[in-house]
Amino acid sequence: MELSGVVRITMTNNVFDDNERERWLKDPKVGADPRFAPVLRFDALLRDWPTAAKKLNAWGYPVAGVGDGASIKEGRRFLTDWIDRIGALYCAVSLPPEFVFLGADDPSPTAFALREIVLPVLADRGCQWP
Repeated sequence: MELSGVVRITMTNNVFDDNERERWLKDPKVGADPRFAPVLRFDALLRDWPTAAKKLNAWGYPVAGVGDGASIKEGRRFLTDWIDRIGALYCAVSLPPEFVFLGADDPSPTAFALREIVLPVLADRGCQWP
């Protein structure tokens, strides 16, 4: 880094990867090196709600189905907790090329998680959606 003049690198941290998640839980200082800015990755939350919901329940965030008020509250709490835990500079997710977000009329689990969990949490943090 010194040789190339790079002073900071962003690193993605996938909360749904058990190895990465456990590192943050075991040692909160794992991301303390100021040369590396943490980024929270949560692909499963948007791409695979049923699997994400099972993990959230196991981790103490009781969620149920799409559209459930408790799931919204707990999903938001989960995302907020992990943004804070790692000190995320920003959040990241990879979506497939065929992804389409229809907004309020989209009944898909992906749209539910994006509309009801992700975007409100990020808006509360001052992030803007185009």
